[in-house]
Amino acid sequence: SDVCSSDLNIISKPNWCYQPVEIPKLSQIQQEFKKILNQLYIEKFSDESFGNYSSNYVVIDKNIIAKLAPSYIQTLKDLNLYERWQYTTFVGTKNYSKKISTVHIDDYDWTYLCFSLNMPIQNCHDSWTVFYNTEEKDGIVGLAQTAQYPKVIGFKEESVKGELCRLPSTQPAFINVSAPHRPHTDHDDLRIILCSRFHPDLFDYEDRKSTRLNSSHGYISY
Repeated sequence: SDVCSSDLNIISKPNWCYQPVEIPKLSQIQQEFKKILNQLYIEKFSDESFGNYSSNYVVIDKNIIAKLAPSYIQTLKDLNLYERWQYTTFVGTKNYSKKISTVHIDDYDWTYLCFSLNMPIQNCHDSWTVFYNTEEKDGIVGLAQTAQYPKVIGFKEESVKGELCRLPSTQPAFINVSAPHRPHTDHDDLRIILCSRFHPDLFDYEDRKSTRLNSSHGYISY
């Protein structure tokens, strides 16, 4: 894969929802991060840590990843993303049927936070990232997920007009987090997804097939 030396002067908001990506070392990555989760971060996903919501997250120390997740580091290098790698989080859902899950956009400044590289780690069966048709003007800053997510734009259920598409959580993919979305899980077990963010963001990124991140999964009308 290549990061092109882009001469683009205009950053365009993507009108796609997700772009699947092949991760040959996925099973090794899952083993590495299950060990990190259970040894160092599992208490961050206690029932109490979720409050009224079904989702919670924790930023993983990059030094720990560098030491204990060599397959992940190599994958970032293979994707030509290592130099852009900013941070990685465990994102968990738990007790989904009993808690609140809010349709949201991750950051009100989409030029700062637009793409996430997601990989399944634990209990990702019967689980999806679901994208929705909404009007951004109906979003409310800070509505979603409590004060832990102060820059999130959340949407009340009555403003959500329907589902656009869904990505199985078992599929590694680039996610457009500037599109309204939320997790959906048909079980109450602790589901963990690995989410990585990059800086500068991936507007000029090309994958191994020299195809820009403008592919065709769930188009959005702005």
